[in-house]
Amino acid sequence: MPASAITDRLRDASPRDKARLAGVLYLLAILMGGGAVFVGGKVGSVAYFIAILCNVAVALLFYALLKPAHRSLALLATCLGLATSGIGVLRWHPWGVDVGMIFFGSYCLLIGYLIFKSPFLPRLLGALMLFNRADPSFRLS
Repeated sequence: MPASAITDRLRDASPRDKARLAGVLYLLAILMGGGAVFVGGKVGSVAYFIAILCNVAVALLFYALLKPAHRSLALLATCLGLATSGIGVLRWHPWGVDVGMIFFGSYCLLIGYLIFKSPFLPRLLGALMLFNRADPSFRLS
């Protein structure tokens, strides 16, 4: 199937279908990321790469879903989500700080706020996203 056909199908999909796809991809990203930590080696690297690709797709789907709530904040959240994925690929940790987690935390706050303000997504989901903590051991020092 050509890429343009896939893009057309996604553009014409209902918000419910986009939300379901985002949820499935988010779950896949979590499973692949967790698997990458436990497996390691080449298989772990492939799982990590799949998790990154899923995160990119989720960020773009969230933009499509959440731009009715606030277009510019949805765009900022998407940029933060894509930056998180890019930093994750580079595994950039200057001064021992996981910069990707800083971007991811900001992304989660924006996505949580936008879900909370969205007219068609459950507010509880937004509240849970607002309080999401990616890494409980994260410290700046």
